[in-house]
Amino acid sequence: MPALTQSFSLFMLRLRLPLLLFFLVTLLVYATAVYVVGIIAQTPKPDVLAAALTFDLVVLVPLLFYGLVVRWQGWSWITVVPVFVGSMLVAHQLIPADHQAALHLLGYLAAPIELLVLGVLGHRAYRIAQQLRTRSANADLLEAMMAGVREVIPVPWAANVVAYELSVFAYALTGWRRATPQGAPCFSSHRRSSYGVVVTAILVAACVEMVAVHVLVQQWSAVAAWVLTGLSAYGMLWGLAEIQAARLRPITVGSEGVVVRSGLRWTIHVPFSAIDAVWRAHEYPLPRKTTHLLNVTPLGAPQYLLTLTEPVVAHGLYGYQKTISRLQFAVDAPDAFEASLAQAFEAWKSAAA
Repeated sequence: MPALTQSFSLFMLRLRLPLLLFFLVTLLVYATAVYVVGIIAQTPKPDVLAAALTFDLVVLVPLLFYGLVVRWQGWSWITVVPVFVGSMLVAHQLIPADHQAALHLLGYLAAPIELLVLGVLGHRAYRIAQQLRTRSANADLLEAMMAGVREVIPVPWAANVVAYELSVFAYALTGWRRATPQGAPCFSSHRRSSYGVVVTAILVAACVEMVAVHVLVQQWSAVAAWVLTGLSAYGMLWGLAEIQAARLRPITVGSEGVVVRSGLRWTIHVPFSAIDAVWRAHEYPLPRKTTHLLNVTPLGAPQYLLTLTEPVVAHGLYGYQKTISRLQFAVDAPDAFEASLAQAFEAWKSAAA
């Protein structure tokens, strides 16, 4: 599919009906609330009607979300909390200030709920840390983070986002202390193109630009200036993480296949059983418009083209997936890579025979 991966499309199809039902029922509740607010002053007991309206907005809407979406999708109950907070804000704006006694009473629940959510999040963070500690020290950090978070957070897209964000901070802040993983033959792909130097130069230029833009925008809006500065700072953090990930996530040749990695951007597991041929890129020119092709070379032209007998899934940013049948990449030590690949492939064939 051109815009969405197959897994994301299935997820959206499954999510669409429950969300549509929740949206329609909630829209009916809000429409009724708007009508009631218009006549509440004319009723003999406005406080009782306001209390019922508060219950509908603050309690009924989150319960509808839980019953129609959370239970249907198998999500964690904690996803109801943002809906509850949003319902409180809507009720505060909709119900007249003179009739918010019930809303103020429900407001006292906010503090315990906040403490409960913080406790749950802290417990899950501890479980993620425990999952990471149990994995091999030579395991790829990003893949270990993804696996650990998925065991703790049951919602796939949320787990992917959390895992990637945690990985960005881990690589950016602690990557410089980590050594290149050992074990299977590892081959870097960033030195030949000076990828780290280029990204560093971009980050330096971005730092200067960030200061200049902040000073300029602050003349019109201090809030906008700080928002842009925050976004720029996060972009620089992401760039630092990408530099370290390019170094710490090499291409590896194992006993069952090849794992092609490219910074934080791509991870492709290619089993030997799926490999048709490995070509030098200049020996196998491709048409300009080639489908199911992925080029993961950081900078410059690719050295190798891997053609496959069956499609494999390339895992990208934040859980994005792309099905490919051709893969282009480069390594810093091509001769050593070819020798290691040939040896591992022959050993795999002998074991499979």
